[in-house]
Amino acid sequence: MNVNQKFPSPGCVFSYKGDSLLVTSMKNIYMISSNGFVSSFLKKEKGKEYFSRAVGIAMDKQMNLYVTDYEAHKIKKVTPNGVVTTLAGSKKGGYADGTGKKAKFNGPAGIDMDQEGNLIVCDYYNRRIRKVTTNGVVTTIAGNGVAQHRDGFGSDACFSAPNAISIDKENNIFVADSDSQTIRKICKQ
Repeated sequence: MNVNQKFPSPGCVFSYKGDSLLVTSMKNIYMISSNGFVSSFLKKEKGKEYFSRAVGIAMDKQMNLYVTDYEAHKIKKVTPNGVVTTLAGSKKGGYADGTGKKAKFNGPAGIDMDQEGNLIVCDYYNRRIRKVTTNGVVTTIAGNGVAQHRDGFGSDACFSAPNAISIDKENNIFVADSDSQTIRKICKQ
């Protein structure tokens, strides 16, 4: 790898196609090939920005990428052909379950895909864990917006600052809750 390569504010490193890495870095996604060559993953059109601040990446079985855009408060889909669209969320941050642009996020960060093909997202400033279907339907699965550490079911649970997520084969969700300095587990129901 080019040891002099800089990645402004890298958010996520993601294994891609078994021999490459993808790195989210502010307004771009970079690909690092197995021989260390670094390139922009998306072909940039002059004057067009795809992300305000790309943070997390997940991928489905069809090789579509799902990227959290932290500052634009959106979940974006990137097709294998490089077409970028908004799956859910709107430019103005807020909190609302709903479909597509009717759903609102406030700083979506970590993202992973469960065994059923749903995206699970850390909604950082809303202090909630959200489920997003690949049709853009958003629901809240845990948290209530109160900034504290409290275990419980669904909205009885509280998160301080959920920022990273991983899901195991049994669909247990593990959340890095940065302000409380803990790893939280959400069990499959």
